[in-house]
Amino acid sequence: MANTVLTPQGWSYWTGMAKETRPDTDFLTNALVGGIKLGSKKVKASPIEDIKYDFYRSPQQLAPLRGFHDENVKISIDGLREQRTASIPSIPMEEDVDIREVYDMVPAPMEDLRASVDKLNPQIKARIRDKLSMMEDMKSRRIEALLADIITDGKISYDDGTYSYDHDFELESSFFIDSIAKKWSASDCTPLEDLRSWRKTYAKYTGKKPSLILCGENVADALVYSDVLKDKLDNYKVAEWGKMNPKFNEGELSERVISILGVGEIYSYFGQYDASDGTRTNYLDKDRIYLVSPDSFQLYYGSIYSTLFKGNQIRQMDTFTYVDEKPNHKGYKIYFESKPLPVVTNPYAVMSIKVL
Repeated sequence: MANTVLTPQGWSYWTGMAKETRPDTDFLTNALVGGIKLGSKKVKASPIEDIKYDFYRSPQQLAPLRGFHDENVKISIDGLREQRTASIPSIPMEEDVDIREVYDMVPAPMEDLRASVDKLNPQIKARIRDKLSMMEDMKSRRIEALLADIITDGKISYDDGTYSYDHDFELESSFFIDSIAKKWSASDCTPLEDLRSWRKTYAKYTGKKPSLILCGENVADALVYSDVLKDKLDNYKVAEWGKMNPKFNEGELSERVISILGVGEIYSYFGQYDASDGTRTNYLDKDRIYLVSPDSFQLYYGSIYSTLFKGNQIRQMDTFTYVDEKPNHKGYKIYFESKPLPVVTNPYAVMSIKVL
């Protein structure tokens, strides 16, 4: 009898295994949406080809006043919530597991030929599991990169020469600053004044301070090694204005750089990925600092269609994968599909400033 795990009918086995994989890069994903698994508080699904999400404009209006016995005043609140639509991109991947790979994983027999042959079948599943884990990691890195795109310039832009995707979230344009009067590399720079000014501007628009402040690694170095900043912190030690207290988060490619009164804790994120041309690339612009409200971020998944599903052939899933024999019966093919799209729901959720 055939091993059903190594047939398309065994899709639930491999799909469940993919969900148990621990991503190797997920700092932004955890910080902004709390994870990638469907069913989490900020992770939702869409049954159609588009995602419909609510975008909230939040003007800080005052209630009207009238006389003690006057009639009610008609106001308009509906216009503050705008339902938007975004098409859902897909992550469809496939990979081969050839029998030759499995042979290479088993050492030559020392005494008993059967001893090595018995190791082949478990190695087939192990090789599939390894490649499936790598594919799930690729998906997680893509979600991380999409979130990085949003907080860098307020939009998602993708083009690999075969497929292109763009979605502009139309965030507040004045919150995306490409140059400042005194770069933080200058001897007369004013990083403390700048940070407090941006923090106050952010709070004035949103009604609260940003709960996450991130910077690229060049900005982190400028803060840590800035004589100007060190001198100012020394002057304010009595008042505990701020302190330089770098601390690495174990298991994450991030570092707490500094804590400043009236601004908050600033973290550096220096995660990287391999671009299509092989170049090591930072998720975040190394020369920018970001003030962010994670409350305004969500992650959506598009539904999966497959005739392998019994009954309802359209299901809302974050990952779908299965294994099938290759046409020559000399190995297997792994099929992987996911349709993630992060969204941001408030025009003032991100302030992104190039400081170097």
